Amino acid sequence: MNTFEMVKVISNNLIWNSALSKRITMSKDPVKMVLKMDGNSNTLIIVVYNQNYLWLHKEPDVDVKCFTYAKYGFLKNENADLIWENKETTYSIIVDLVSSFRSEYWREGHTIFDFQLVSTRRLTVVKYNQSNGFFVHWNASCIHKNNMCYTLRMDSKVIIKKLRSLISSRKKQRTLNEFELHDVRIMNIEYTANLLLFYWIQITTSLKIRHNDKSGKINTFALKRIEVKLNQILKEFSKNSKFLIRSRDYCFPQRYLSTNGVQNQLNISRTGELGSTNRLCIQKNSMRHTRLCQGDFLHGDHWTDLKKPVNCELAQSTTLILHKLMKTNMHKLSPEKVLRTVKKIIKEKKKNLLPPDILLISNIIQDTVKSFSSNVPLERTNRGSITWRNIFSELMNIYNLLASIDLRVIEMSAELNATNKLIESVEHAFDTFSTISFFNKIDFVEDELASESDNEFIYYEDIGVSVQVSEFILYFSISPKIANVSGIALFKNNKTEETHQKLKGLFINEHYRFLQSNHEISDFVINPNFQLGVYLPLKLLDSLKAFSDLLASPTSRNDPTIVIKVYSNDKLFQQSTKTKTLLSRIVSVSLPGYSSVLPVPFPLILRKTTSYDVNKSGSCQYWNYGEWSSDGVMTPNHSDTMDGIALCLLSHLTPFAYIVEHKIFNKRDSDINEEQFHEDGTDIIIIACCLISLMVYGSFLISLKHLFIFENRLNIN
Repeated sequence: MNTFEMVKVISNNLIWNSALSKRITMSKDPVKMVLKMDGNSNTLIIVVYNQNYLWLHKEPDVDVKCFTYAKYGFLKNENADLIWENKETTYSIIVDLVSSFRSEYWREGHTIFDFQLVSTRRLTVVKYNQSNGFFVHWNASCIHKNNMCYTLRMDSKVIIKKLRSLISSRKKQRTLNEFELHDVRIMNIEYTANLLLFYWIQITTSLKIRHNDKSGKINTFALKRIEVKLNQILKEFSKNSKFLIRSRDYCFPQRYLSTNGVQNQLNISRTGELGSTNRLCIQKNSMRHTRLCQGDFLHGDHWTDLKKPVNCELAQSTTLILHKLMKTNMHKLSPEKVLRTVKKIIKEKKKNLLPPDILLISNIIQDTVKSFSSNVPLERTNRGSITWRNIFSELMNIYNLLASIDLRVIEMSAELNATNKLIESVEHAFDTFSTISFFNKIDFVEDELASESDNEFIYYEDIGVSVQVSEFILYFSISPKIANVSGIALFKNNKTEETHQKLKGLFINEHYRFLQSNHEISDFVINPNFQLGVYLPLKLLDSLKAFSDLLASPTSRNDPTIVIKVYSNDKLFQQSTKTKTLLSRIVSVSLPGYSSVLPVPFPLILRKTTSYDVNKSGSCQYWNYGEWSSDGVMTPNHSDTMDGIALCLLSHLTPFAYIVEHKIFNKRDSDINEEQFHEDGTDIIIIACCLISLMVYGSFLISLKHLFIFENRLNIN
């Protein structure tokens, strides 16, 4: 019930009385809110599912309140604008512009079921990433001035005013002429047992340098320079105090000694990343030593504590070669040669690859793709287009090679986040490749690189579709404006039916067909050989054009390009917890340059794997880089599709599949730890030695027995 509604009751004497009534209604699906920063439109987006079950304060209300942490003791209520609403699928999209500097945002609402609170995660975002944020943990008891220590008052405004004044005075003296101060805020105050005060001060600043690097690399020089300047300022501000400076986005490099006395250093890393060492440090279990960079909006970032001493051992030759390759700048000068070298190493050392090798390969691919895609002028040239095609082909080859290595190595590599990096880089490369407007018009360069490729490129010029066929991935780039094609369907080959494509690997017994935006699901699911189908309906394509100013980047506000990837299995999609089983192929859909959140859902139809019970209850879920999630995905219980086929309605873009949740009781499959990789090999050797010993001992006993019988026979004779 909403508060603006009126309920009236008629009594026996026909007198109107105001009354309040309550109707108990059960929600079919829970109310969910998802908050994300969309990189293409540079806006903060909140998606509300089943919004009809949210408490509404007044009729034009958008049902949720948006907050940002302004400063110590103050929450700011941010405005939100309703962009569109789809009542049929009960979800809305709300967009609000973020402030110029970093702020922490979250959304809250209450359901009509016992007024339960529903909230999003807290997300730290910035609109213009041209400044660096720092946190100062400071136990200032007094402010130093004219060789005197003046008692510091509790008022946070005084601290901020004096700190700003000090920085301004130093800038006038030109000791900080390169220093730009944007914002100073006290975010938290801590009290100790001995009445000391610890202030958490947030400082947003930058250097007067150019910010034209779009490769995603961390500007280590600027960070270090600002840290040094902040140290100087704080020492002058209060000489009798102690302070700790942290970054708001990164963990600073940290030195430490390993057990063998070798000095090493953790490289600067972003929040949430596993930081690696400058020198290659391989532990006894063949895993590379890493540390997690963690933190929050109020206290800055820091490295996790060491749980045990670090012992670095000598790495194998393959790991050393890959590490040396990653440290060079070859990925900038010749990305094709780098990927070709990586492919050659994987082919030659396929059976000997270890988790650190997979991590290094993923890092090399990530750096190569980011570096080349950030070079927009080169990317748009004829040579750049050819280079992209070669990079694309090599990425296909590398993915196919990695998808066929030992599963145990892949599972341990996932603990280093290597598989997520690999999938993310491949997805990014595929999307970037599809945005090169004239790459289809250029013939594949017939060089050594092209001749060694195991992939097949097919271009259907009349309908505007490009296809890349490989062993473990099928790639489709579709321009719907040419022939109204907006999707694909896969079918099993029928001996009585002629097929025009020859697919490879796990797709060898299948063929694809193209779907148009005005197709009906019943048009293709009735085919007994149907495997999967996905397309963007006409209503969605029209909505994308109507909302292109809000959903697309300035360079992508023309007709969209649809990119579809079909992954044959989930070997590289490693879950953090082994509680879900894949019952279908993985299908990834993207619209390069457009927001990943859509105003109208599109259908994905999947046939469940026949090796499992097709009637087993499951749901359509999306890959959230580490786990399968179901936000924004609907799996209708009743549909017109056939048995064994699942219909998914999707409202955002990412890899999807049909998933069954269950418990895995097999310890070996569900809980693979780091030591197990080599312990199992040791166990096998021990068991083999025991068996050989038993065989020798048995042979010895048999020989003694025969000798005893032989001696008895001699005595008898």
